[in-house]
Amino acid sequence: MSTRLHSGPFVANDNAPAYGVPRGDAVGFNALLRERQNAALYGDPQSPETSHQKYGFWLSIMLWAGFGLGLIWSFYTSQSVGIRIFSAIGLIWSGLWTRYLAIDHKYPRFAEVSLLSTLLASIGLMVTATMQLGFPMTLPGGLCFFMAAALTVSWVNQSHIALIAAISAGLLWAALHIDGYLSSGIYALAIPALWAGMILQSIKLKSSLGIIASVIISYLWLAGSAGQAFNEGQITPLFLAAGAVVMGTLHYRGAKAAEDEGMPHTSIHVIFGWILAMTGMIGLANYAVNPLQPIWVDSQDNAQLARLAWAAVMLFALCIVFFTGLIRRKHKRMSLAGVSLTTLLLALIPLALWFEEPLITAFTETTGLPLYPHIGLFLFGAIAGNVLFFIANSFRRGRFIHVIVGLGVTILMVNFGNGLELQYSENWIIWALGFAGSVIVTLLALEPQLESENDAPRNSVSSR
Repeated sequence: MSTRLHSGPFVANDNAPAYGVPRGDAVGFNALLRERQNAALYGDPQSPETSHQKYGFWLSIMLWAGFGLGLIWSFYTSQSVGIRIFSAIGLIWSGLWTRYLAIDHKYPRFAEVSLLSTLLASIGLMVTATMQLGFPMTLPGGLCFFMAAALTVSWVNQSHIALIAAISAGLLWAALHIDGYLSSGIYALAIPALWAGMILQSIKLKSSLGIIASVIISYLWLAGSAGQAFNEGQITPLFLAAGAVVMGTLHYRGAKAAEDEGMPHTSIHVIFGWILAMTGMIGLANYAVNPLQPIWVDSQDNAQLARLAWAAVMLFALCIVFFTGLIRRKHKRMSLAGVSLTTLLLALIPLALWFEEPLITAFTETTGLPLYPHIGLFLFGAIAGNVLFFIANSFRRGRFIHVIVGLGVTILMVNFGNGLELQYSENWIIWALGFAGSVIVTLLALEPQLESENDAPRNSVSSR
């Protein structure tokens, strides 16, 4: 037989001989290679080695269940400290190992349940350490510690059930705080970081209910803390209005970032955050136009500790606003200059209240005009520009509910600004400067999406 076919070049067509090559097209050949590689790496599903792996998986489940029952029994029958600690640590170890094997054997739901058991075992350790070993941990501290632990576990393992556990602990904390049963003290400073982490993790896991629950926790904490400080005369309505502007902008910007990440049901968050921010701005403008109104005059001065807590919350919120702006920039919805400029302008609001007296002096020396009511005219102009752009952009994108909300805020603005004295030319100029400045800054910030042909929200590839 001639050997010409063996020595000649290989011809890449279906009629050419394929000595030593499996028959079939390239797709089938690549699939066969992958099966052989998987068998070499992970073993044949029918091989004794894989059977041993299954035996190990079921053995880990038995250990996990045994430690879980042991922990329940030790607490129910009030066993010694050593037995409780041994059962809790055993449940943590067996739960983590079972989760690893469950993922390896493609049981994701069972992996989540075993991960939840490790969090519950950590609660058992905290309770034992506090009640029987004299560890100085209060209920607020325990809840904050558990929220931080569950949030960390969710972040590392991309676990939905760990996020649910963290949010559940946060809702319990908020309920006790609003009811007055729980006084958080120093632990209240950790709450903003925790609920911000919950919101970001909910966005990452695309959990709409997680975002809603986290937002509820944040507003319950803010409302409870602000209401308590206001009733005790520690903080003035002016600082509360400024806080509403910053927190509303944070909510609005975060909702827009979540929309860019492909999260559903973000429209209600956009509307609520924008209304809160605009309401706070109208309050600040109303104060600046007429600072002698009873609502502003009759309030007491801010207590030093309340001012520091307010400043810490504002600083943290501004950092999150900048971070959400970077998310929008990643999706080409905002420019970097726009993110930086809008965050800086937002930071000027709490800074102006903190250094109000030096600002009054500097403004008067520079312009020859009193700060009040001229800064109020400027703010009302800026509000009018923002509202107009919000309505026009919503109409352009076909979001008619947003248009209706914008018209409602317009009526509120007119109601609080109906006493403006615009018969003087300098007043018109100041109002027009605020209006033009607001529109220009918004156009600069949103330049990338205004230039884009497709204005629909983009989904993040990294978040899929």
